Amino acid sequence: MEGSGLKLAGRSGLRWRLLPAVRLGFRVLGRGWNDFYAWMLDRQERRNTIDRILARDRHVQGKDKGLYDISRGPVHAAFLIRHGLKPTDRFLDFGCGYGRTAVAILNHLDPGNYVGVDLSAERIRMAHEYVEREGLTDRRPRLLASLDNAMPYLEDGSIDVIFATSVFSHMPMEQWHEVLAAGRRVLVPGGSFILNYHVSDTGERVVNDLKDYYYPQAEVDATFARHGFTAEPLDGWHDDLAPENRDPLIRMVRLRATGGAA
Repeated sequence: MEGSGLKLAGRSGLRWRLLPAVRLGFRVLGRGWNDFYAWMLDRQERRNTIDRILARDRHVQGKDKGLYDISRGPVHAAFLIRHGLKPTDRFLDFGCGYGRTAVAILNHLDPGNYVGVDLSAERIRMAHEYVEREGLTDRRPRLLASLDNAMPYLEDGSIDVIFATSVFSHMPMEQWHEVLAAGRRVLVPGGSFILNYHVSDTGERVVNDLKDYYYPQAEVDATFARHGFTAEPLDGWHDDLAPENRDPLIRMVRLRATGGAA
């Protein structure tokens, strides 16, 4: 468990009962959350391929099948474009996974303007496979596996838009602070940090299945403010889904640096 006052809920199967012990082992060895989470993701994907993912009901639209729902990539792209993403924008896909947003957005962005980063080297392997399979290598995407929340691979003020979906919802709060500080550094003045997170409906911090974090809205607001960001809610994220497939505890926001250009 991460932090005091954090309630642990979740599945009762052997795999999930063992994960806290594995996490403790990482901590004993002095390795952080990102090390543990990358290990977990890499084990999940070590035998996976992009062809296997593409074979999973790709024709079914408007039904959120989770991580492997390829149809979410075009939804992400349309959402970002609707909210102002321009071809000239330098774009960071933070937590890009196996590249479903990358493949959907690369033809919109000018060549060389896409950077995708993920904790999982296995998912970055599949992202390379996906980009090559779709004939998009000429768009010159930069795909990186990195555990460093400080984003050392990016220069100050080098990014116009950061996109992080299903990232903050899997992060202990100390990771939020690191990523927000780095995001503030790499964004241009007036740049956008678009992200989603889980809000707690209990008024307390809650973690589910060891990896799904829920925070009180007041704490989230204070964290954004601490790093010099103001938050604007963005609607329409799940409008294509049937009501029963929408998560009422997800919030999608655009952060802008306080004092930055509108």
